[in-house]
Amino acid sequence: MWVGDCKRLDSQVKRIRFEVRGGLHRNKSMQAVWNAHGEAEFGHEVLVTLDDDVAPLLLKDLLAERQKYWRQTLGAHQTDPLRG
Repeated sequence: MWVGDCKRLDSQVKRIRFEVRGGLHRNKSMQAVWNAHGEAEFGHEVLVTLDDDVAPLLLKDLLAERQKYWRQTLGAHQTDPLRG
């Protein structure tokens, strides 16, 4: 299980599926699970939707805090290995 954030869920899901189908995803653990289990084992779910009025200066920290919470709660991985 992986946890991440995005502004446009449909675009993000399409990008991830394109990358893993082509063996190109930079998250090696996600790519390995895709290779082993295939598309039928993958899905996505919205855990949190933020209000549109969140101040831009607070958004990065809020997203980081929410991701940390959900990764710990669900025992999940980060979708983007470069973000930690």
